[in-house]
Amino acid sequence: MVIKDFINSVSLCLILLLSGCAAISEFTTEAERERQERQRLEETVQGLELKEAQLQTEIQNLRLEVARLKGDESVLHLEIQRLKDENAELEAKLISCRKHQKKLEAELVEADKRLAGMIGERKERFVELDKIKRELSSGLKEYSGVSFGERGDAIAIILENALTLKSGKAGIRKSAFPLLKEFAEILKKFPAHELEIAGHTDDVPIKVSYPDNWELSAARALAILHYLEEQGIEPARMSAAGHGEYMPRATNTTPEGRARNRRVEILILKRK
Repeated sequence: MVIKDFINSVSLCLILLLSGCAAISEFTTEAERERQERQRLEETVQGLELKEAQLQTEIQNLRLEVARLKGDESVLHLEIQRLKDENAELEAKLISCRKHQKKLEAELVEADKRLAGMIGERKERFVELDKIKRELSSGLKEYSGVSFGERGDAIAIILENALTLKSGKAGIRKSAFPLLKEFAEILKKFPAHELEIAGHTDDVPIKVSYPDNWELSAARALAILHYLEEQGIEPARMSAAGHGEYMPRATNTTPEGRARNRRVEILILKRK
């Protein structure tokens, strides 16, 4: 009986021992799993913390970029305002230029009109002067010592001294009266033209009557003027001047040249 009880006790102890070993083994496995899970969680936390740090860095970088962009935006706003101001100034200048252009165009139109008028007037004046020249050439062709020329917009009638005037004096030769009468009759047909009568001499000093050649040339021009006035030419159409020896048309070193320089020139031009 005692042996049986002992055996039963031993058996019970073995059963309890085996049960405890199994429990210990199970506990050890569970602890390992807990440790591994803890390690995984810690690694996960570390990864998240690292990610958080990276995100914080990115956020900081983004904030810096936003600040830079805001600064750029301010600069752009200033540049935009500057460009707007410059554009407004350019538009104002453009408006001013257009006004000036219109003014110049109007002035150009007026200038064209004036030019056309001047061309027409010049053409008319040329036609009239050409008609006068043709009539004078025809009416005075029988007289020697008369020549024609042009002085800008004027006709020049050149009367040699030997033909019209006495040597060393201002008196008109009687032989020149028919010439001057014919000249006056032709000029009466053209009352819109005036006469500028100019006396010229050679450079030989005058010895009697006049202090110098200048006064002699002026006296000769006046003698022609007064004779034309007697023939009916209005005094208001005429003027006289003396140039002495200072406007020669040939050399004064030869008799021929001095003879050409002794002359009276009558310029015929449109009255202003």
